Amino acid sequence: MTAGWREVGDRVFVRRHRELDLNCGLVVGEDACLVVDTRSHLREGQALAEAVRAVTGHPWTVVNTHAHHDHCARARRVPPGRRVGHPSLRGDAGRHR
Repeated sequence: MTAGWREVGDRVFVRRHRELDLNCGLVVGEDACLVVDTRSHLREGQALAEAVRAVTGHPWTVVNTHAHHDHCARARRVPPGRRVGHPSLRGDAGRHR
């Protein structure tokens, strides 16, 4: 699949990152897409954004699975959009920029 994505289901993709042994996910719907986890820092966030855009131009919703910095650093290069996560992420995720 383009930009390192591997399709694991119908319009469901995974992108493996050697750094920190991390996976990011992408689910492409009819009018929007869901991005799962945003990586650690700005450069990684930019690379993820470019990889998503290689697959779809749909608006994003981002879900962060947990507060570890490698999953939800709130990388500013990730396009703005709806972000979803457990309420406990609000305090923790902001510390890991």
